[in-house]
Amino acid sequence: MLPAVKDLQLNNADQFKKDYRMGEFMFFGHDRHKALSADAFPEAIKQMQEWGQGKLKPHFILENISPDQGTPEARALSAINTKWNTTLVSMVRSKDDASYDNALASYKSFLGENRWEEIVKVRSEKMKLNKEKLGIQ
Repeated sequence: MLPAVKDLQLNNADQFKKDYRMGEFMFFGHDRHKALSADAFPEAIKQMQEWGQGKLKPHFILENISPDQGTPEARALSAINTKWNTTLVSMVRSKDDASYDNALASYKSFLGENRWEEIVKVRSEKMKLNKEKLGIQ
């Protein structure tokens, strides 16, 4: 960015957003470009990034472990995820322990009716393959 534009970003964020609208999208669909610029992140973000160094670890073993698209397990997992979202809302909004327990029991029953054991097997097998690819015992 030109120095005048950078100055506007740092000192008058509202005007910068109005004139340039650069805060509304990420270049190339992700923020990798930000790694190329030392001043791309505000100080508050840099503080969080520095705090996370050494604490956060990648979990590549868990990458791409969902059942393959088009399989019965993939369809069941989609239904399970949707059911979980509605169940979680019901649990958060429950008025008493009984309604909370009822929502949770209904979800657990739904798991049993929708191939949960098969999904766990698929995920476990894919994690095993990922571990082999990574050379992890």
